[in-house]
Amino acid sequence: SVDMDGFVMVYDRRKDLIISGGENIYPYEIETVVKRFDDITDAMCYAKDDNTWGQVPALYYTSEKDINHDALDTFLKEKLAKYKVPKYY
Repeated sequence: SVDMDGFVMVYDRRKDLIISGGENIYPYEIETVVKRFDDITDAMCYAKDDNTWGQVPALYYTSEKDINHDALDTFLKEKLAKYKVPKYY
């Protein structure tokens, strides 16, 4: 939700929290941004184990068309902090 001052508040279940290199990542935030990308109809972000970071965000999505992963990656890098961009699609 967005408060009266324009601050975005992200609500998610704590058990869904991804901790990557000490950073807290809420899957719902990533899913919301991904769904704004052209032709993506639904998305689910989840934690994938990683030897370096502990966990990293990974993404499943649905689309009726082929998605250009480079374009999606560029879009997400413009909208999310670098550590929140999914490492796996």
